[in-house]
Amino acid sequence: INWSHKCDPEIFISGSRAKQTAISMASDYDYFLSLSSGCNVNGKGIEGISDALFEHLKKKYPYNIKRQNVSTRIQISGLNIDVTAGTKITGYQNYHWLYRSKDGTKKQTNSQMHINDISKSGRVNEIKLLKIWRELNGLDFSSIYLEYLMTDIILLNRSTSINNLSDNVSHTLTELAKDLGNPLNSRIVDPANSANILSDLLNQTEKSKIINAAKVAIRSNWSQKLFCALDEEMRLKLSSKIDEIYHPTAKGGESELNWIGLLRTYLPERYTVDSGFVVDHKGNISDQMDIIVYDRHFTPFIFRGENVVYIPAEGVYAVFEVKPHFDKKYFDYAVKKLKSVNALERTSASFAHIMGQDKKALFNIIGGILTKGIKGKKCFNDFKITSELSIILSLDCGIKVINGEKIETQTKDPILAFFLLKLIEKLRPMGSVPALEVDKYLKFSSKSK
Repeated sequence: INWSHKCDPEIFISGSRAKQTAISMASDYDYFLSLSSGCNVNGKGIEGISDALFEHLKKKYPYNIKRQNVSTRIQISGLNIDVTAGTKITGYQNYHWLYRSKDGTKKQTNSQMHINDISKSGRVNEIKLLKIWRELNGLDFSSIYLEYLMTDIILLNRSTSINNLSDNVSHTLTELAKDLGNPLNSRIVDPANSANILSDLLNQTEKSKIINAAKVAIRSNWSQKLFCALDEEMRLKLSSKIDEIYHPTAKGGESELNWIGLLRTYLPERYTVDSGFVVDHKGNISDQMDIIVYDRHFTPFIFRGENVVYIPAEGVYAVFEVKPHFDKKYFDYAVKKLKSVNALERTSASFAHIMGQDKKALFNIIGGILTKGIKGKKCFNDFKITSELSIILSLDCGIKVINGEKIETQTKDPILAFFLLKLIEKLRPMGSVPALEVDKYLKFSSKSK
C-alpha cells in the first residue's frame, strides 16, 4: 500500500494464534498492521486508514472480502483472514487506536497485552477445550471474552497443573450452569481499555443458551467428548500444511516438522522442542534426533549452527524418532539413537536454596518412537516393561507407555490426547533439569581453540 510506507508499517500475528488458544474448528488468521501515530490518509486519520486498507484489499480480492467492525476479512482457499490497522498512541507502548465502522468512533486497544495475558496465564489448554465445547454446541460468544472470563473469574487461584485439566474444565462447566452466582453475570473489563466492557458483548438470550448447554454437558459424558474433540484437533494440527513450523535441522521432513509443531503447541511453556543433536561438556555428540524435548528456562545456552541445533545434555527431558511405520528395524534404530544420548556425560552443579546447598539427581531421559502405522503387530505386542524406550505410538494402532511397573495401552481414540497427557505425566515428576556446570563447558571451549 503506497501510503503506508510513510507510516513505518509493522505487521504481526494477533488473535488466538498469537495467544496459543487457536483451534482448527474455529480459528481465523488475525494480522495487525501497526502504523505510526502521525499516519494520516485523506485527512481522516484512523478512519481514512481503515477505508484505504479495505479498498486496497478489495482490488485484490473483490469477491471474497467483507468489512467488519474493526477489521477487513478476506477468504483465501477457505481460510478467513482478518486484517486490522491501528495507529500507535504516542507515549504508550503497544497501545493503538482502531476505527469502529459500526458507530464511526475510534477505540483504544493493546493487542500485545492481550497476547501476553492469555499465552502466559497457564490456562491455554482449558481455553482450547472450552472453545471446542463452544463450537460443538453452536454457541456464539467472543474468544477474548471467553479467555478473560476463564483466567480472571472462573479459574482464578485454581491449579494450573496439567493433572488438573479435567477438573478445571469440569469446574468451568459447573460454574457456567449455575442459576445463581453465575460468572456470566460478572463485569469483565478489557485490561487494555477500561471503557471496553467485555461482558457487555453477551446479551441475556446468549447467556441463557450458554447456561443451558453447560447444564446438558455436566449431565452427559462431556469429558470423553471433549477429549475426543481435542484428539481430532491435534490430528488436524499434525497433518496441516498451513501450520507447519519451520526450524533449523540438518535433515528431516515434513512429518518431523508437524510433530514438532504439535508438541510446541500443546506442551506447557517450560518445555521447548527442536530437532538436532545433544552434546556434553567433553565435546561428545549424539546421533541426530528427530525430536528433542528440552528445558526452556534453566539451560543457559543452546548452540545454534547455520542449519542445526546443539543442546547440552543436561537440558534434555526426552527424545523421539519419527518413522512412517513401526517395526523391529525402526524400534532398534530408535533404541540406538537413545543410547547415543544416554552415553553422554551430564553434569549437575550445586545450587543454593532456603535449606542450604544441593545437587539435582540425574533422571532417566525419556525415549520413544512416533509412527503412523505398524508393519506386523508382533513387535508392538512384544513391547516389554524392560524396553529401553518408554513410549511407542502408532496413530493407526495405538500407544503403549511404560509407567512404573506396568505398561499402559490405548488402542482406540483419543490416542493423541492420551499420548499428550501421558507424556506430560512422565515429564512432571522430573521437575527442573540439573544445573549445568558451566566451568566444564568453558574448559572444553578453551581446549578447542
